Amino acid sequence: MLIRYAMELKEGPSHDGEQFLWIYQKQICFGYLKIILKTEKKLEMEQIYVYPKFRGNNYGKEAIKLLTENKRGKGLNKIVLWAFGEPGNENKLFKYYEELGFKKLGRISTVTVDGLEYTKQSMEYEY
Repeated sequence: MLIRYAMELKEGPSHDGEQFLWIYQKQICFGYLKIILKTEKKLEMEQIYVYPKFRGNNYGKEAIKLLTENKRGKGLNKIVLWAFGEPGNENKLFKYYEELGFKKLGRISTVTVDGLEYTKQSMEYEY
């Protein structure tokens, strides 16, 4: 069971607006969030990565909750992201973000990356 109060996001160096927030609990790094501050009020979550041996324990979900809690009341009113899912599994991914308070924006599109097709959906979290 994950104890949320022990989890923290440690800020890494920032470069051209991009910043890594390292996911830690009890001195162990589980992965990171890569964010970009677009404006004073809008943040883009560009990437979530949990190291393979720690997946399935809700570390990514808890890190996103911690991010939204930490940014609340600091002038930020919107977090946006692009959710990329494998065809046939995309609804599971979209539901994951919706459970965290994100809402779909616009229409789903299909993109090809290295010869593989993915569905792409813009999603937004508003305070």
